[in-house]
Amino acid sequence: MRSKNTSSKPILARARKPAEAAARTPIQKFIAPIVKHWRAIVIAAGGVVLIGAAVGGFYWLRNDREDRAARAYAHLQGIAADRAADAALKAGKDGKIDEKTLEAATIKDLNEFISKYGNTGAGRAAQYELASLYFEAGKTKEAAALFAEVAAKGKGPERTMAAVGVADCAVAAGDYKSAIPKYQKVYDAAPDGFPGVAVGVKLAACLEHEGKADDAAKIYRRILDYNALSPFAADAAEALSKIEQVKEGSQ
Repeated sequence: MRSKNTSSKPILARARKPAEAAARTPIQKFIAPIVKHWRAIVIAAGGVVLIGAAVGGFYWLRNDREDRAARAYAHLQGIAADRAADAALKAGKDGKIDEKTLEAATIKDLNEFISKYGNTGAGRAAQYELASLYFEAGKTKEAAALFAEVAAKGKGPERTMAAVGVADCAVAAGDYKSAIPKYQKVYDAAPDGFPGVAVGVKLAACLEHEGKADDAAKIYRRILDYNALSPFAADAAEALSKIEQVKEGSQ
């Protein structure tokens, strides 16, 4: 059987590779692929640097924007305070302040601020403030939309309080049924903390309105058992007493 005719060079080359690899020091083995692929490594390293610079620049810009927004919001609050002080000074001791004019000016300033810094922490604070003004003015639809936006984008207490605002708007609009699950979610997260106790009273009132007096009574009893010193305990005690009286009268 004839052997396959092969060139000696590839065989020698193949035989030489293991021997050369064995003779290399660990440092040489580490450096060899770097030397061989230095161009690709340099390009990749440059890309990493550029990406790092871009990410760092993004966070710097974001933090700078947050700082500028916070300072601008503080300035806006100062303007509102000065405007109110000037109105009070002009009105005198017996004069009447035109609160609607002051409120309209504040709403205008807040809307302008939100259009510029709406995606910042200060912007969400301005949205919450504007939603509160709308709520007090009876504009529950506009207030609910702003509260919902803060609840969707915010974190921690601002998200929680905005969620309560959405539920408050539902109650103000007479939609107690819709308010119940909104209050319930906040209440379940911290029934004995803030703002769980205050929300518990609101939730119980909605449950009563929807004919679920027994469920409402459980919340009132919990407030009296675990938060007897709460400023809401007196309201809970009075509401619970009425529920029990009605229940006794129906027996």
